[in-house]
Amino acid sequence: MREPPAPQRTVPERFLEADRYRARREWLRYEGTPQRELLRRTREIFLGAVLRRRRTPFPRTLEVGSGPGRFSPILIQGSRETVVLDASSVMLREARRRLRGIRDLAVTRSSLVQGDAGVLPFPAETFQLVVALGNVVGFAEKKAELVLEELLRCVTSNGVVVIETVSPISRVPRFVERTGPSRWVRLLRSDPAETLPELLQDGFQAVPVPSDFGKPGEKFAFFGAKEITDYLEEEGFRVQDQLVAAPLTGGDPDLVRAIASAGPGNLERLLRWENRAGRNASLRTAGGHLLTSAVRTG
Repeated sequence: MREPPAPQRTVPERFLEADRYRARREWLRYEGTPQRELLRRTREIFLGAVLRRRRTPFPRTLEVGSGPGRFSPILIQGSRETVVLDASSVMLREARRRLRGIRDLAVTRSSLVQGDAGVLPFPAETFQLVVALGNVVGFAEKKAELVLEELLRCVTSNGVVVIETVSPISRVPRFVERTGPSRWVRLLRSDPAETLPELLQDGFQAVPVPSDFGKPGEKFAFFGAKEITDYLEEEGFRVQDQLVAAPLTGGDPDLVRAIASAGPGNLERLLRWENRAGRNASLRTAGGHLLTSAVRTG
C-alpha cells in the first residue's frame, strides 16, 4: 500500500529551515540585474521619503521580517534605536554579518531579535516607526490579519507604519506592450508628469488572474490598495503615501536590462518614471506590490 505524500511545507516553514545559502539568495534577490536594482531602489526611495517626512530621526524603529538585512541600514541611519526582527536565526546571523561590514554604521543602536510577526514580543505603542517589507503579510496566509494587527499594535500615537502588500495584477496600460527599448529611451528623457497621462489615455488591457493564485486567506494573503487603505483607516491610521513598485516595466527583466544598457543614466530616469506611475490612481489599483505608509491618528 502506497504511503500518503508528506504534507507540503508552508513558505514560513521553509524560511525557518533556511540555511546560509538560502539567506544569501534572499540578499541577492535585490541585486545583480537592472530589474532587481530597479525594485530595490524603489523600496529604498520610498523608505527614504518616510524618513525625510519626519525630518528628525525616529526615536525607536521596528523592522519586521528583515531577512538578511537588505533594508536595515536605511532604517538604522534614520533612527536613534532600531530593533530588527525575523523568524529565522540564520537570516538574523546574515543580517548581523552584513551590518558589521558597513562602515560608519552605528550598529550599537540596533538589536536583532528572533520572533514571530504574528506574536510580536513588545508592549503596545512601543515604536514610532514599524516597517514590514517583502511578503511578511502575504506569507502569513490565514494569519495575515493577525500580523497586521500586531504591526499596528506596536505603533505609538502619531507613529508611522510602512507595509508592503500584494494583489494580483488585473490590468496593464496598453502603451507598455507597444513600447520597445528604443522608444522607452526616448520617452525617459521627457517629463513623466506631462507624458504619462497622455499615454494612459490609450486605456488598459485586462490581465487574467492565474487559477493557482488562490483566494485571500488561502496560500497567500492578497490585499488590494482599497482593502489595505480601508483596513488602516478603520484601525485609526491615515495613509500618507502609496506606491506600486515599478508597475510599467518591473515585471519584464529583459526590457529593463535593454533600457539600462542603452546608455548611462537610463535606470535613474526609469526609476523617476516608475515612481510617478506607481502613484497614479489607475495603476495603484491595478495590482502588484504596494508600498503603503500611514500615520496613527487614533
